[in-house]
Amino acid sequence: MIETLYLVDGHAIAYRAYFALTAGQDTSRWMTPEGEPTAGTFGFASILLRLLGRQKVYPLIADGEYKAVKKYQHVVGEFPQVTSVRDDEQRHGDTVLALLD
Repeated sequence: MIETLYLVDGHAIAYRAYFALTAGQDTSRWMTPEGEPTAGTFGFASILLRLLGRQKVYPLIADGEYKAVKKYQHVVGEFPQVTSVRDDEQRHGDTVLALLD
């Protein structure tokens, strides 16, 4: 069996999706109640889902979020303002994994 390797430029996909979904429209549709923009994330996730399927994609996304939590952990002591970034990454990972239940 031949395995397939996908090389994905996540920033480019998210950027393109954000502007494709919000072009000339009211962008409030693509915001969380807290004001966090979601159009780029939605577009990026949609493309990954089409490529790989939900059972493979969600754990990959969550793993990336949890790695970011570890990445920011050592910086929090020196820069307390990074705590919110670290906590957001943890929350994002938890949210994505909860979608599999």
